[in-house]
Amino acid sequence: MGRSKRVYGYDELHAALADADHLVCACPLTDETRGLIDREAFATLPSHASLVNVARGPVVETDALVDALRRNRIGGAFLDVTDPEPLPPDHPLWRFEDVRITPHNAGHSPAYYERTAEILAENVDRLLDGSSLENRVV
Repeated sequence: MGRSKRVYGYDELHAALADADHLVCACPLTDETRGLIDREAFATLPSHASLVNVARGPVVETDALVDALRRNRIGGAFLDVTDPEPLPPDHPLWRFEDVRITPHNAGHSPAYYERTAEILAENVDRLLDGSSLENRVV
């Protein structure tokens, strides 16, 4: 496990949150993950912990995030995605000094478009062959 103190299972989310310095959301948006990070999650996180969301905006309950920031319940937030997206100009998230918002481009890299084209071409071949698709999210 290297430097990890412990590995938590999905059913131990709140135990993991209580021990976290950083919470990084990098999951698909599903019925199970919608609103996963809610008021209870923010209440469980240590007040110094920061949130990073590169998943989908609705994984985090926006009102709960704003409340946690207002109450200094978390150390800050780094958001590549928001709910709603884009955020209206008058949204409270823009007003926090400890919040950084990027324009939904965390997945981009110099190789992004080349890799995307490769996956697309591979999936077209798989579809024509009747095979299962790569990177399918259900």
